[in-house]
Amino acid sequence: MILIFGGAYQGKADFAKEKFNILDSDICDLSKEKPDMDKKVMYHFENYVYENGDVRDGLQMFKDKIIISNDVSCGLVPISEKDRAFREDLGRVLTEISKESDEVFRVFMGLGVKIK
Repeated sequence: MILIFGGAYQGKADFAKEKFNILDSDICDLSKEKPDMDKKVMYHFENYVYENGDVRDGLQMFKDKIIISNDVSCGLVPISEKDRAFREDLGRVLTEISKESDEVFRVFMGLGVKIK
């Protein structure tokens, strides 16, 4: 598993395409569709967590995937209880993914920094 994370609109997908020779046809956009396990990349993974909650027990299905997720841990704490729960769930899930991943990259302003 490979994790690529960073803020919104920071170039995570472009970084993945360049770094891992990914084609658009290799990307499953989880903001628009359910996970397609035939594809190499799970993009907008935060949407999957938002819809399904704490999915740490089901991460094995993504073991051979590149996971791209927005990082929502910075900034103001959300007012709504649902959004606070999502923020906590995503943090826990990404922490687990980073432990299981072979490589972890943080992308900021289009620049990917390998942190694992």
